[in-house]
Amino acid sequence: MAVLSVASSGKKPLRFFYGSDGGARPARIVEDDAGCGFVFVEYAIGHGPGAGVWLAVLRLDESATLMRKVQMRYWLGPGSAAEYRYSIDKPFGGGLTLLLTRHIIGRDVGWRYPPLSQTVSIPMCD
Repeated sequence: MAVLSVASSGKKPLRFFYGSDGGARPARIVEDDAGCGFVFVEYAIGHGPGAGVWLAVLRLDESATLMRKVQMRYWLGPGSAAEYRYSIDKPFGGGLTLLLTRHIIGRDVGWRYPPLSQTVSIPMCD
């Protein structure tokens, strides 16, 4: 079990408890155009080459509302995996947009898995 404590200026610190196999993963705080805070937490499920990596986006409120969960890495077969990288856009007025781009790592199986991009919207705070 991992614990992530988040403190924002003038607010009571929040604690998030989550499970992650395979050790610590990155986390970051992002504020949208309307001033709403979000926490991006990566975590792993499983062990070895078949372990998956997920990205959870939580809104910084009293209950740490889960806004989105996206699989960021998954196993394709012996010696290869698909991995997503993301960038964050902050639309005017609030909310966030994630642009996910898939990359193939490991053995050369890219011909079976063409590049893939997708957009994920995260709504603004109420």
